[in-house]
Amino acid sequence: MRPLDRRLAVLESAIAEHRGRPAEISRAQRTQETWASCALAGATLTASETRSLLERGIVSGTRPFRDYLLVWGYGQGVNWVTRQRPSRPLFTIAELRALHVHVCSALALVEPEARNAGEWRISRLPANSQATVATAPAMIAREVAFFVDRFGSGPPPEGSPFVWLAAMHERFDRLRPFAIANGRVLRLLLALALVRLGFPLAPVLPREARAYRIARTRADAGDPLPLACVIARAVARNFEPGVPRSALAPLSALADERLSLAALRKAVTRGALRHVYVGARVYSTRGWRNDYLERAAAAARLKSGAPSVVARIEKNVMPTRTERS
Repeated sequence: MRPLDRRLAVLESAIAEHRGRPAEISRAQRTQETWASCALAGATLTASETRSLLERGIVSGTRPFRDYLLVWGYGQGVNWVTRQRPSRPLFTIAELRALHVHVCSALALVEPEARNAGEWRISRLPANSQATVATAPAMIAREVAFFVDRFGSGPPPEGSPFVWLAAMHERFDRLRPFAIANGRVLRLLLALALVRLGFPLAPVLPREARAYRIARTRADAGDPLPLACVIARAVARNFEPGVPRSALAPLSALADERLSLAALRKAVTRGALRHVYVGARVYSTRGWRNDYLERAAAAARLKSGAPSVVARIEKNVMPTRTERS
């Protein structure tokens, strides 16, 4: 089994523990989704400025006016998505157009192209950052219909839903049916599919932007697993149960002689250590850290019967003084 297969299996196992009822999507999760997606689109608002705009209607900071409009429009789209409930189909052509209208409604004040929101593009687009050439304008209506027929019905009962979502993501990346804002529409479409499948949102945070771009390139080359892991990790992060704010601690406060800060960060990236985000910072608890250490030790004992080889099994636990020498 490939390392990515194992990582995805671990993430899906963690997610399965919380399935069975629709995920609760908090206002903080909606704000985080908007901030993260708009940052990928080039908006310069910070997480606190985004929260101030969406939750209190207050413009703070000195960002370009266009950035505030971009964030506001996307936030309205997220609000609509999160009011949905698990159902089939996951989306329709009309809803795809409606997502584009949400994204572009505020931007129409400053961008002429945004005034044609919801209409298929009529000109060719250059290749995107993954060197993917978009569908020719004359074929868009037909290809969109094929896309909705294929993915609107939801994932098959067998196989990973996250690999299926990665395939949906890659196909829309090639389609790009609108003149502008295709990336934001794609992320809203992914959010809509997740909500109607009973999952929470899956924002790609700015610190994960490079991994997200690489995963998209790999998906375009025919390997959806990295992108599936990115999506599953974000879903698992938002499935974490609530904990008292006083119990949360930054990773630097949880590092010691057994687990370094670098090891903790690797465990978060792999989805092995339970964690939450407050803004852009990662927090965990001592209980979650101890649970991770116990799982690592158990895995080591199963494989070799020697707890001292946890470092070589998990590649996260610091070696003892004897092992270092």
